[in-house]
Amino acid sequence: MQWIPGEEKEELVPGDELYVLEGRAFPRGPVGTICKFIRWQGFPGAAQSCLYFSINGEEIPMERFRNRFTLVRLHNIPKKEKPVMTKQEWVKTLPNWNLYDFKKGDEVYVIGSQLDAMYEVYRIGRGFNRNHFSNSFVAEMNQYKGQKLTVLSEPATHGVKLQPFLQFPPGCLSKIPVKQDKNGKFRKLNGKFASFKEMGWPDTHKPWFDGQVVKEEVKKPEPKPIVHREKIRDELNRLTVGKQGAVCTYGIQFADGKIRTQVQDICHARIPYGNYGREGEKNATFFAVNVAIQERGLGSEEQKKIYRRWVEYAITKSPVAKHILTKDVNEAFDKGILIDVSATISQLALTAVFLRTAHEHKYLDLWDKLCKDGIDEFTAWVVCSTTALYKEHYKTNIHGGWHHVMEVQYVDKDVLTKFRENGPIPITNVPYSQNGSHYSINASFGKTVGLKKYFENLYKKYTEVIKEDDGWGNMRDATILKYPKLLQAAKELM
Repeated sequence: MQWIPGEEKEELVPGDELYVLEGRAFPRGPVGTICKFIRWQGFPGAAQSCLYFSINGEEIPMERFRNRFTLVRLHNIPKKEKPVMTKQEWVKTLPNWNLYDFKKGDEVYVIGSQLDAMYEVYRIGRGFNRNHFSNSFVAEMNQYKGQKLTVLSEPATHGVKLQPFLQFPPGCLSKIPVKQDKNGKFRKLNGKFASFKEMGWPDTHKPWFDGQVVKEEVKKPEPKPIVHREKIRDELNRLTVGKQGAVCTYGIQFADGKIRTQVQDICHARIPYGNYGREGEKNATFFAVNVAIQERGLGSEEQKKIYRRWVEYAITKSPVAKHILTKDVNEAFDKGILIDVSATISQLALTAVFLRTAHEHKYLDLWDKLCKDGIDEFTAWVVCSTTALYKEHYKTNIHGGWHHVMEVQYVDKDVLTKFRENGPIPITNVPYSQNGSHYSINASFGKTVGLKKYFENLYKKYTEVIKEDDGWGNMRDATILKYPKLLQAAKELM
């Protein structure tokens, strides 16, 4: 044996208590055991000399080889904080099975709460035969929880035989029936604590290490979120079969797969999540607009062709096109139009309303006529949005943004240029997919500070006053825009 550096090599006297600091001190005990010296056999220093110590009253010989263990006097035991161990290191602190008080013919109880835990301990490796502790064996052991069985043979290194082909870990067995409480303590059926001795366990037994065990957890891969395919357009098409004409038809699909549709709605006011008591809506994944239902409601084939050209312009070249995912006009009418939910709610709402302005305000014919006469699509749209058909002529329509994307009296040439170049203003930095509330369409289009009369002054130069019948036989003045003059105003606006 050896002593720690600096420890005086005093002569051992029977009764001396020593602490096993490190090394393979005993064939039947872990490091950290306190033992009592009994006697020498042989003579000190001889190669075959042997020390005898007592543990719990049992006389145990030390190994017959030198320098295999290190002893220290009790007053010199190094003070350590509770160690941090891996599970493998902790297993090495458990007692050897041979210290359990089980032998052939004993009746023992199977402690169910220990089976899986002890299996895990011994599976890691203590020199025991792993084949005896496969998952199937543990499952079979669990069938015997709480039962009293007889030990069929002397316990060996591969366990305690209680069934012909089944070995049990001693830590799963007890001489008396016990139950483990929520604190891990064992209690007898009368509720009193059970001692290790009553259970047939060694006093040094620690079913769980009292320090801090480092769990060697295998990092589980993040579960892949369930991604629901886009089905909102199919649902809108199903719900609009046989229907025609509407201010707007749209729908929202959420991350949980749920769908909300607004078929033949009067406006886009229900774009926000949870609108009109629909609780639990969150994380929109798809937003779709159906335009086929509007096409079916148009009066003539010529109007339908113009409407297709308008939709194609809106989804490919307009200021809102960057927020539209669907780029093929045939797909737009056959399936529907998807708007990007990564846009903010204000940008998304403005895009949806922009798509409906031509058919809602019934200016397809004027838009087409202006485009054929050399006015670009955007300027033609602006002119259509600020004038209205009046009998066979036109008149100015300086509205306050009602059911439109721009509040005309707060728009000037600079606002129009910025919208044309940059598209809708985000207002916030949170996408619609994460937050669907509090939108402002007119603010997203852009507004001047203070009331402007840009369009009023633009058209004033081209208007004229005519006499007309008021319908009651009386003549009155009417301020109008004839198409040639309107075309001149449009060219000035370009």
